[in-house]
Amino acid sequence: MDSSFNESSHNLKHDLILENSNPSYNVDDEKNVLFSQVNVKGFDKYSELLEDEINALDNLVENIQDPRIEKYDQLLQTHKGLQKGNEELRKNYETLQKNHEELQKVHGVLQNDHKELQDKFQSCKNEKAQIANQLKQLKKLETINTKTIDNYKKNADYYENYVDELKKANVDLKEQASKYQSALGIAKTFRLGDEDKNNSVQLRDDILSLQNALEIYITNLRPNISIDIKMVNTLFTKYQSKIKLKTKDNAFSSIKAVLQRHVLETIFGYIKTYFDRTSSIFERVSFFNRKDDYYLEAQFVNKAKELDKLANEFASTRDGTDNVTSAVPIKIRQQIYAALGTRGFSDIVIDENKPNEHNFINLHKEKLNKEMDSYRKINDPAKEKEIKNKTADIIREVVRIFFFRLKTQEPIAEYEWISPNEEFDSNRMTESSHEDDIENAYVDLCIFPLIYKKSNYSSNLQVYTPAKVLIHYKQ
Repeated sequence: MDSSFNESSHNLKHDLILENSNPSYNVDDEKNVLFSQVNVKGFDKYSELLEDEINALDNLVENIQDPRIEKYDQLLQTHKGLQKGNEELRKNYETLQKNHEELQKVHGVLQNDHKELQDKFQSCKNEKAQIANQLKQLKKLETINTKTIDNYKKNADYYENYVDELKKANVDLKEQASKYQSALGIAKTFRLGDEDKNNSVQLRDDILSLQNALEIYITNLRPNISIDIKMVNTLFTKYQSKIKLKTKDNAFSSIKAVLQRHVLETIFGYIKTYFDRTSSIFERVSFFNRKDDYYLEAQFVNKAKELDKLANEFASTRDGTDNVTSAVPIKIRQQIYAALGTRGFSDIVIDENKPNEHNFINLHKEKLNKEMDSYRKINDPAKEKEIKNKTADIIREVVRIFFFRLKTQEPIAEYEWISPNEEFDSNRMTESSHEDDIENAYVDLCIFPLIYKKSNYSSNLQVYTPAKVLIHYKQ
């Protein structure tokens, strides 16, 4: 707008100057003067108009510039304020940076302290775990010791009863000695001497030793031992247990229990088959004329049965008042089964320098090892050899104790498998896992049978060893 106005003013001035200085006008002076006056008046008028325009423009410029100047002043003040704030922020930043550096140093120190504390905490945690484990072991040991003390108390009761029986037997012997000669008294006495391995105390100790041997033969099932859970479950079913396993974890005691039961039952099956087969062979007359070391023990047993039958028949059919004759069947039985219990199924002596393993033992130890491998497989060759070397002794001891030595007792001792779901009886049973709570407990599985005999002096049973059982609780 300003440039357009200036350009118009400039053009108007230029036109007036040209008009006044035009040399083409040749008028007389009068005309020239008049013309000049007229032009001066027009110029004055133009000047007035121009001055008015300039004033208007000044007013316009003033009106336009005032808001901008005010805005500029405001912006300038704002700028100064921002500069001041920026300077304060810069100082604050420098202060914060210094503080940050100090905090980093402190952080490094705290990190080191934290690591040391973590190490100490882990050490304390490990120590706590060790102490907890030791405490657990001590509690377990305390439980076992408590059970052991209870067993000792039971043993004390057993020995007290045994002493009472001895005292009564002693009274009987004294009464008999007053009536008969000492030789006759000895002939009638059925109690086995203290030095005899078949006396009740020694027999009981040997039964407990057999239980320990069975546990060693089964092994603790770890490490390097594979277990076929499916096959093990068939045993639980076979022996009417309620246990059904999905994994071996936390079930080792139950697995060991059923395997111990199976070892005994398997050996019982072997020896019963041996005697049954021998009985059928005895029906053939030709058998009596053959020499076969495999069946010698069976021949001995059958002859013992024949002698026992003949002695009883003789005592009952021949008139007399002596007591020696009636004692003969018992003495024969005790002596024959004592011999079998000592040497039955021992190595066969053909060449004195090299005894041979009994054929029955040699055959059935391989069968038993193969049978047990189907349930638990020992993967360590050295351990496997060590365990399998025990098989022959275990078979021999099971047969001797259960089928020979029990018959040396008077009356004959017996064994009994406790039935499943029978209420737990601490006088006849012991819980294999040392449970503290046996109230309302029932038998789930009998691991080792009760061995007992009927007392001559009361209706109570004389227990040699209680049955080992697993228990369960009815809901």
